[in-house]
Amino acid sequence: MKSLKQIINRYIRSAAIVMALVILVVIAFAEILIEQGRVEDTAAGTFVRLEQIIEENENELKQVKEKYDKTCLHDAEAIAFLLQKDPEATNDTLKLKKYANLLELDEIHIFDETGTIVSGTNPEYYGYSFSSGEQMAFFAPMLTDKSLQLVQDAGPNTAEGKNMQYSAVWSADGTFIVQVGKDPQLVTEAMEKNEISYIFHQLNISPAIDYCALTV
Repeated sequence: MKSLKQIINRYIRSAAIVMALVILVVIAFAEILIEQGRVEDTAAGTFVRLEQIIEENENELKQVKEKYDKTCLHDAEAIAFLLQKDPEATNDTLKLKKYANLLELDEIHIFDETGTIVSGTNPEYYGYSFSSGEQMAFFAPMLTDKSLQLVQDAGPNTAEGKNMQYSAVWSADGTFIVQVGKDPQLVTEAMEKNEISYIFHQLNISPAIDYCALTV
């Protein structure tokens, strides 16, 4: 028969084991809570930075686009001015191409008062008009208001589906419309900075955390 001392020692050992297990569980739970808090803080910081990057990129895109639009209009005005001073160049494809190279333009189109291309750097476009497609129809209001100067957002053109940005102005004497086209590389690069893949690349994200982006 076990003595009282043995029984007490047995219960003490059992109690010690139970206490040790309880302490381990409490420590593990505390570590889980601490880690969870750290992850939440990291995620919160990431989302704040994400919002900052998006806002910065949107502001940059707006500034780039405004500056690019003004440049496109100035280019159209410059070509209209040159043609007003040199009327023979209006129907001279080679000279128009020289002007285009001078101002780093990809295309120059001359429209008559009906909104039809009658000359320019791209003879294959002759005959297209403001009624030839949705992209070209953007400039149709110019036919009824010669004070308009329009810049179109970058997009596929009607003839070939090339990504271009067009701007157009009337000549000083109101006898023809000058339209210039440029490859909108600067605007395209600025827009790419708002893509999810680019934004996530800019974030210092822990490899232990997975982020998912949902688009609607």
